[in-house]
Amino acid sequence: MCKILSRINDLAEHEGISIAVIERTIGASRGVISKAIKNGTDIQSKWLTLICDNFPKYSAEWLLTGSGDMLRSTKTQTSVANDSFSSKDNINSQHSNQSERIWSTNGVPLIPVHAMAGFL
Repeated sequence: MCKILSRINDLAEHEGISIAVIERTIGASRGVISKAIKNGTDIQSKWLTLICDNFPKYSAEWLLTGSGDMLRSTKTQTSVANDSFSSKDNINSQHSNQSERIWSTNGVPLIPVHAMAGFL
């Protein structure tokens, strides 16, 4: 069996789930991974990427190479989560600043002329 597939098996055992659950989670057809494990063949890189995306507490380096710890450190997981939240917060703050600019004069919305869509 391919060493990566062996580590996918280890991931499933650690999660307490079957390979079929991993296949459903990543949107793969039934048997994509289980048949590869059975036949000792490779799987497409897109499935590995989706496993890494859907099981973020596991180290991608460990999954691909076998080196390092199976689980990401808590600090790494927190920074990944904070990065995604900070970008959402940044978008939200940009949106609220834009809204404040539009309603800046006595409650009358100030919008660009091209947004009037021929109203004038």
